[in-house]
Amino acid sequence: MSKFFDHSDQDLLKAIKRNKFAAFNELYRRYWKLLYMYACNILEDHDLCEDIVQDIFTYLYLNRKTIHIDHPKSYFYQSVKFQVIRHLRKKKLSASYIERFTAIHFSNQTEELLNVKELEARIQQCLDKLPNRCKEIFYLSRYEQLRHEQIAEKLGISVQTVKNQVTKALNYLRDNVEYLATILLFIS
Repeated sequence: MSKFFDHSDQDLLKAIKRNKFAAFNELYRRYWKLLYMYACNILEDHDLCEDIVQDIFTYLYLNRKTIHIDHPKSYFYQSVKFQVIRHLRKKKLSASYIERFTAIHFSNQTEELLNVKELEARIQQCLDKLPNRCKEIFYLSRYEQLRHEQIAEKLGISVQTVKNQVTKALNYLRDNVEYLATILLFIS
């Protein structure tokens, strides 16, 4: 097991900038197979897909001092996608490749949409359990985007009551939708 096994991707990138080859190996270990499979889903050319992934990591290592990557996973997937498109352009884009690429891209978008729908449904379930007044105030605040003062005036209550009810609703959501963060990781 690598000494960088439990480090975040961002920590690995920082270590790579400091010439820590073990950190580079760990980042490669985390992503090479996923990226390879992603490329193979489109190209079905195992050697070419290996080359694409190797090229991406070679570029990263050679430019480790100057490259800035905020979101490594997104960066790697975008890089593979770009290299696949570049290869397809060179090969004059056979119809089957275009169809496969479109199908996979659509599949990814559909999955993201389903995750968002699931998230919205879970939030709605939690909001439905709030007391009516708290739910009403929260909707006015978050969905109709009214300011606290506007809500207080509209409902004939104090601004402090509005603040308290919005805080109560947010705390309830935080406590009861703990897996939201997990879902959000897969949306991006």
